[in-house]
Amino acid sequence: MHKRTRPALLLATFALLAPHGASAQRPIEVSFFTPTAVLEDDCDRVTMTRMPHPTGFAGTEIWLETAPNGAGRDTWWKTLDYTTARGTKFSIRAEGNGARSGSPLLLTPSDLTGGRLTFVKPKTLGFGKEVYTISDLSDLQRQRVIVRWEQDRCGGDAPPGFPARSDRVISLATFGPSGTANLADDCDRITVRRTANPAGMDATEFRLETGASGTWWKELKYFPPGGGRDETIRAAENGGRAASPIRPRPEELAAGQLVFVKPKVLGAGTPVYHINGLQEFRGQVVTFSWERDRC
Repeated sequence: MHKRTRPALLLATFALLAPHGASAQRPIEVSFFTPTAVLEDDCDRVTMTRMPHPTGFAGTEIWLETAPNGAGRDTWWKTLDYTTARGTKFSIRAEGNGARSGSPLLLTPSDLTGGRLTFVKPKTLGFGKEVYTISDLSDLQRQRVIVRWEQDRCGGDAPPGFPARSDRVISLATFGPSGTANLADDCDRITVRRTANPAGMDATEFRLETGASGTWWKELKYFPPGGGRDETIRAAENGGRAASPIRPRPEELAAGQLVFVKPKVLGAGTPVYHINGLQEFRGQVVTFSWERDRC
């Protein structure tokens, strides 16, 4: 009996551990890269550098790179797969720790119509797993594009008050020139508005609001340097606005931290993004509007 059932048990266990393919892909967009996208799987951070193609190539040329090992953060091999509407598949691979693909993806204009670009990384047991996909590359036509996988695992930089976790480090640059950040946790979209604080350069305020419809409550937590007492504001769902702002002391900004919190499993507040160092916001009234929180 055992000799017959054990192989089946092993196969079932292996099936649970093996990668699940396309079902686990997160849909992302070219607009997420500003030029850096902070993505959902293992705190991935990927940059996309775009430039006009030097030869005037009518299609798209895409290279893949991994970041060199730094600060104890190795990066593993990565693959970019492109599948055309006809089902033809092209692949490039970059090894870990500062490697570059040996050749680019060269996609003609006809290849770009109806195709999809898939990002692959090693996961359980080292198997390659599809983690993100872009379905519209029309914005990349006539360009040379360098995709650089900067980070592929979470670090130990949790703010005081939270255990080490998998929230994503973002920055003012994440919001880009438009002031909009398209983030990967449940397709979050957060905007930032910044105006000069009439109270002067030593006065900084952080405010929080939610989108007009279909959004849950959100929190913004401020952690001063040195483990001081944290401060939390909450905006109710569906167009809510926090009753009062966070007003850090000016001397705290450089080493202070903002943590963005949303309800996740069983409605528990879960930190999903944080900003380290707030000096860029000095003397401003900063309003974060959580416009979208689901795909």
